[in-house]
Amino acid sequence: MISRIKSIYRKYDGVALDGILLSVIRIITLFVSILQTMYLSRALSLNEYGVYSELLIVISIGVTVTSFGLSNSISYFFNIDSESDNKKQYINNIFSLTFITGIIGAIICLLFRNNISNFYKDSSIIPLIIYIILRPLTNNIISLYDPLYISLKKSKVIAFRNLIVSFLKVIFIPITYILTKDIKWILIVQLLLDIVQIIYFNFNVRKYIKKINYFSFNIDIIKKILKYSIPLYLATICGTLFKEFDKLIIGHLSTTDNLAIYTNMSKQLPFEFIVTSFSAVITPIMVKYLNKDKKKAVNLWKKFLELSYKISWILVFGALVCSKELLLLLYSETYLSGLNIFIVYLITEIFKFTYFGLILSSSGNTKYITISSVVSLILNIILNIIFYNIYGMIGPAFATLITTILMGSFQLFMSIKILNIKLCDVISMKDVLRTFLLLLISGIIFFMLKIILYKFINNYLIIILIIYSSYIILNYLFFHKKILSLIKEIK
Repeated sequence: MISRIKSIYRKYDGVALDGILLSVIRIITLFVSILQTMYLSRALSLNEYGVYSELLIVISIGVTVTSFGLSNSISYFFNIDSESDNKKQYINNIFSLTFITGIIGAIICLLFRNNISNFYKDSSIIPLIIYIILRPLTNNIISLYDPLYISLKKSKVIAFRNLIVSFLKVIFIPITYILTKDIKWILIVQLLLDIVQIIYFNFNVRKYIKKINYFSFNIDIIKKILKYSIPLYLATICGTLFKEFDKLIIGHLSTTDNLAIYTNMSKQLPFEFIVTSFSAVITPIMVKYLNKDKKKAVNLWKKFLELSYKISWILVFGALVCSKELLLLLYSETYLSGLNIFIVYLITEIFKFTYFGLILSSSGNTKYITISSVVSLILNIILNIIFYNIYGMIGPAFATLITTILMGSFQLFMSIKILNIKLCDVISMKDVLRTFLLLLISGIIFFMLKIILYKFINNYLIIILIIYSSYIILNYLFFHKKILSLIKEIK
């Protein structure tokens, strides 16, 4: 048995194995995160969960505003320079910039806590702001270690850290709320877990590189870093506002209860795990390929795209078949009024099967990511306001769907143009259409089976177990040879 495992490890060792490992761990961590959400959705009242959602949005925007795109810079500068001393200087300056921007962000957040409260028309968040002001700093520092360990070919450290932290959260957060019945202590526990991670990384990374200096400032190096990171930073800000603006609209124009419902309906589910996990380990390789062998870069991208939509679409279409049951499982009947919003966001996931900016960022053409992000954000803001006034709460979800499709299309077009290739060189539209139709038809069949099954079983848990699992298993069996072949080739 052990020899068989070693044989499999050797067979898929490399980029594919790292991607698979990160994907599996990401599935587990997202599942654990979902368990946490399931608990809080039931333990907290709609109003309490709405307040908690307001604070999470503040943290999310704070993380982005103070990040300066520096986490993306780690992979780039670590892999373009072969001199270890130069790498160390870049790393030290990136960490130092992150620390300074995080402290400044914390001060600003504290000073403007009343303005944040006025935006949400909710004074109850004012005393809670103090407990989240350092979260953008801790989140950004942790995010620097991810690409650093991946560049060091130590992806497993990140994978297992994510796993351990997720389990700690799912244990301590429910216990904390049961004992205190106070959101404040949930926020404190989350901050402490961040600090523990940073302490661990700070000592562990010394096995591979020298101690990281948080107070290293070299003007020339900082200029190089910012020249690369600022376009990505602007794109990230736009991306975060793009992601959060619908919730900002609901939070500002609607009630705290409605924000609680909308937040959960728009929450990320573990469908993009294959994209984000493989993107993380492919990016350093793609940087090298684009500088040395464009043909290899194109081939790697093509395999990655096909693998992404084949795996993610199976999960998304299955979720659409069981959308109502999935909502009840995740959030309870309290949130059932948001079912249509939930469905729109599931449809959006179909068009997020990959990160089309991979080639743009890996080749240093970050200006196109910025352009697409800015235009998409502006369009998203306009559509959010218009659609909210026309369609109500579901309006912003429609706006997100439309702008997601347009942004992905633009980035794909620019990537193809930069590589000087044709669309058919990286995506087989025939295979895309074939995969889409097969999953759609099987989805319709399984939806009809679900209706029939309800005549005999009136339990949504049993229904989702039978229908969703059967859908995934049967479709995976149909595509499994190609999926395994792609994983082997990505090696």
